[in-house]
Amino acid sequence: EELIFWKNTIPMPVDLIYEIFEKRGILLAKYLEHIGAACLYAYALRKEGEDWTSQLANQPTKENRNDKPRLKSLFSQHFVDSGVLTMLKQLAEVLLVNRFNSDEDALVEALCHDGRKYKRLYLPAALKPVIDSFYPDIRKYIAISNADMFSNVVADELKIYRMGFADAFSGIFNKLIDFILDHTEPGRKSHSSVSAYRVINHNEAPVTTYLEGTYGKVGDGSIWEPVYRNSQTTFVLNQNHPFCDWIRNKGPVAEEVFAEIISVLATIENETSNDRKKEILETQRQELSRILRLRAEQYRIISKIEEKISPRSR
Repeated sequence: EELIFWKNTIPMPVDLIYEIFEKRGILLAKYLEHIGAACLYAYALRKEGEDWTSQLANQPTKENRNDKPRLKSLFSQHFVDSGVLTMLKQLAEVLLVNRFNSDEDALVEALCHDGRKYKRLYLPAALKPVIDSFYPDIRKYIAISNADMFSNVVADELKIYRMGFADAFSGIFNKLIDFILDHTEPGRKSHSSVSAYRVINHNEAPVTTYLEGTYGKVGDGSIWEPVYRNSQTTFVLNQNHPFCDWIRNKGPVAEEVFAEIISVLATIENETSNDRKKEILETQRQELSRILRLRAEQYRIISKIEEKISPRSR
């Protein structure tokens, strides 16, 4: 619905949906590491003769951050003999994650995550046989309810903690996994139309522009967002908004004029003390951004049509 993507009854900015998809490699790698952390933790505790079932039920937890040396020692002792990396690479192949690799340190970090427990991890039926071939007993104690554990992981990666988004995040990520599994078969490489997934994003050189240091991530999908930095009001321009692309293509003069207008609007919004007026200004900014997104898409379509027609008219 234009700028808004509805997940059940939760309206989400389209930019966030784009970002989840663009960061799918990173998120899928984290997903694999959480599966690995749960399995290795239980495996190591069982080898040490401890009550692994009750302790696994409390994982992951941020309390582990204070116990990292012990956990790293425990994981290092059992990482190789557990076969956890072999299992994760098999799962990575099923999920089309290219060049996946991990180690005991990464799995300890996963175990220190602050969020919902592994019993609420989403685990589709297609992945269970792979885990069962390594840890049939352990697998029965993870992914047994709710399937919303990954909401906090996605929120941490996107650095978005808005109330109501968590359930939508987990639902979208789970659907992403379902989509991948619909286009591949466990145990062999896929030749489907789904593109390969990168675990690490390419560090491509940014396009040099007049406002190069001003572009970034905006929480609600608007063109800009006012911020207070270095004791003064400034703004961030949405690097994913098509109107910003359109302005950049017009050159530095257009960017400079655009920046002056946005600077004034950001100052007015940020320095308004009345809550009601601030809400009105925020709504106006979002509405303006919605309309200009549609305009920018129209400009792009018209430009492409003109490019196709122009050679024929000559």
